[in-house]
Amino acid sequence: MKRFALVVLVLACLVSCKTDLTGIENRITEVENQGQALDSRTKQLIDESQRLSAEIKELQKKSDELERESGELEKESQELKKELEDLKTKSMELAAELLALQEKGKALSGSFDDLNAKNELLVEEWNTLQELIDQSQEALDQLSAKINQTEPKLLHMEFLASENPLQLVENAECEIIGDSAVECRVLNLMSAKTLIPRIRFVGDYVTIGGQKVENSKTAFDFSSERILVVHSGEQTKEYTVTVSAYTGLPTLWAETNARTLSEANQYYKATISLQNNAGYGGKGGLPETAGRIMAQGFLRYYEKMIDWSGDIEWGKNDYKLNFTNAVSLLNMPSHTDWKLIPNVYDITMLHNQTALFMSEISTLDYTPRFHYVDMMFNGRYSGTYMLGETLSAGISRVNVGDDGFVLSISSTTSGSVFTTAHLEQPVSILYPSSHTASVVNYITNVVRDAEAVLFSSNFTDEFTGWQQYMDINSFVEWYVINEIAKNPRGAFWTNCIMNYRRAGKLKMGPIWDFETAFGDAGNSGPTGFIIKDVSWYSRLFQDPVFVARVKKRFDYFYNHREEIVKSINENAQYLKYAIQEDNTKWDTFEKYQSSGVDVWTLYQGQVASMKDWFIERMEWLKEQFDAM
Repeated sequence: MKRFALVVLVLACLVSCKTDLTGIENRITEVENQGQALDSRTKQLIDESQRLSAEIKELQKKSDELERESGELEKESQELKKELEDLKTKSMELAAELLALQEKGKALSGSFDDLNAKNELLVEEWNTLQELIDQSQEALDQLSAKINQTEPKLLHMEFLASENPLQLVENAECEIIGDSAVECRVLNLMSAKTLIPRIRFVGDYVTIGGQKVENSKTAFDFSSERILVVHSGEQTKEYTVTVSAYTGLPTLWAETNARTLSEANQYYKATISLQNNAGYGGKGGLPETAGRIMAQGFLRYYEKMIDWSGDIEWGKNDYKLNFTNAVSLLNMPSHTDWKLIPNVYDITMLHNQTALFMSEISTLDYTPRFHYVDMMFNGRYSGTYMLGETLSAGISRVNVGDDGFVLSISSTTSGSVFTTAHLEQPVSILYPSSHTASVVNYITNVVRDAEAVLFSSNFTDEFTGWQQYMDINSFVEWYVINEIAKNPRGAFWTNCIMNYRRAGKLKMGPIWDFETAFGDAGNSGPTGFIIKDVSWYSRLFQDPVFVARVKKRFDYFYNHREEIVKSINENAQYLKYAIQEDNTKWDTFEKYQSSGVDVWTLYQGQVASMKDWFIERMEWLKEQFDAM
């Protein structure tokens, strides 16, 4: 029991001691916290004391500076006082001077009025001089503006397909020729020429036909030549713009070196190409090929010269092309020489082709092959031509052998020439182009001998007469075609072609040069003979055999007259667009035009007149030959 009580007492003491220890721990913690707070406050007070000490030092420094500045101000004040005294002294001196000047002013006042009057006069003179100066300056400004003004100039012109979608299938770039002409070639068929141009230039603005151009916006009618003007200040520069369009014909391009061709009957080096459709290439075409070109006969000039000062445009001339190596054009047999016929005197452009068609259906040995083309010469559209074969000797042309002859009865002579007793014009040797005197004597004797027999007393003899020397078939065929066409040049006047193969007979042909035929020469009517009574033919018509053959062969052509008219119609339709472009270039129908009548209608009228003339001509000849 005592042990239990002791244990209980011990436990009670332990519990009591634990309670007292907890309270002591809490107090210790409280005291520690208060000590930390006092330390923090002490630190703050130390920092504040240091800040105040620094401010006191700064204030002391400023106080010292103020004392120093005060001393300086005092010094400046003393100096200013001294300056003030000096100014007072000077003021008194100036007052004395002023009194002296007043005295002088009184002395000068007497002459003031005189000076004032003189001044007024000087002012008037000055104003007058100022007006003159202003006028001179204005003139100088105008002169300076003219001197400094940019010279107007056209740099580039084109038509873009994207801006002319209803007219163009590809871009058309124009060419500026010389300093006054612009040629534009549209390589597709066009129903009209209302186009929107794009232009680059030096100057302020551009007008076409008086209307200001807005690039890519303004449309103009280029169906005829238009005047384009570049404006720069008061200066202007004019260009004549011609827009030609693809016509469905092949296009021949010829560019001479330096674009020079100043003399006829002289070759100029050139680059020549042929496009057989609107695009490049095409069957029968020719890529760019070096060659030569020559204007034959005499040079024609375009009546509407673009610039009298120097840029004179050639007219529609006859040309001959020559290549170093033989080339084929439009599927015609290869050769080095080719001919371009302009049909200047034939408004229908059908006379030569109609005569050639008649030759094709005749029994003549050879008919020259020709095709219509549009020609671009040195960048300019030159109109519609006939491109074809020259009067050259060869298997595919006038086949007279290597040592034969091609001759021309003509008023226009070239090469070696000889005459006969009965021919109205001299005879030129076209082939060979170069020959010896013995060769000339040989062919001269052949022709003269044949002519002598023709005019002999027994010229109709079957064995010794003219037929032994002259080929009756060619003389008849050549005659009938020329007589039907009533070709004045065929009246042994010019370009009447003959050919001769050695040891053979003298032949007429091939046919050549019918521009002024079919009623166009001096408004020639459909009646009357034109070849029958000329020199040799007048004599031939005295031979019944010849007359019989003529009647027979004329009947052949008479029976084929519908085919001939059909060929006229087909060629006319083929030239529908070409005729209109050629007229735009050369004003072919200018004298026929009237208000409201288009070129195609005028052309159809001319073709109809030609056909009517041909039909009447055939009927008249039928009556005349039947009566022989």
